[in-house]
Amino acid sequence: MFDQTGDGKILYNQFGDMMRALGQNPTNTKVPKILGNPKSDEMDVKVLDFEHSLSMLHTESTDKDQG
Repeated sequence: MFDQTGDGKILYNQFGDMMRALGQNPTNTKVPKILGNPKSDEMDVKVLDFEHSLSMLHTESTDKDQG
C-alpha cells in the first residue's frame, strides 16, 4: 500500500497516513514529533524501514493506551 518499490521502506511523509490506515489517529503536528522532528524538506526524501516504523507504531500505541 505505501511501500511502492517492495524494499520495506516508506517516505517519512507517508508515515502519518500509514499510522491512520492501521487505526492510529496522529495529528499532522504529532507525526514529525514521532519521527524525531525532521526538517520539512527531509519529509519528502528520508525513508523509514519496516522494523523502525513498527517500533514507532508500538511506542505510539503504548503511549496512547497509557494516556
